[in-house]
Amino acid sequence: MYNATRRNRNIGTPKQGHGQNNKLTIPEICAISKTFFERLGNYEKLERTINGHDFILVIEQTRESSKHACSTNDIEKIIEQIASSDYGNLKLIILRQPKRKEEIRIHRDRFRP
Repeated sequence: MYNATRRNRNIGTPKQGHGQNNKLTIPEICAISKTFFERLGNYEKLERTINGHDFILVIEQTRESSKHACSTNDIEKIIEQIASSDYGNLKLIILRQPKRKEEIRIHRDRFRP
């Protein structure tokens, strides 16, 4: 007689493979050739002219518990202080919030001995 509870005693054990692959990897989608930092979620695009140079600011929406480290006005004030020859052909500035898994990875890699 068939008893489903006795089918496989190894499920959830190290013998079956549970707990062997705990590497923190950011999933990549094979069909999309973009890396994780090129995939933006919900964002807003602003065009600003600073020191006679056109900039495109892309601001990704943050989680409710987070906010960006600086505002677009802060960035504008900082760029006004820089000579235009120093930033050259810079056109695009992205304010992006890392995903939770990416934050863990960045923190782990920064403080790894």
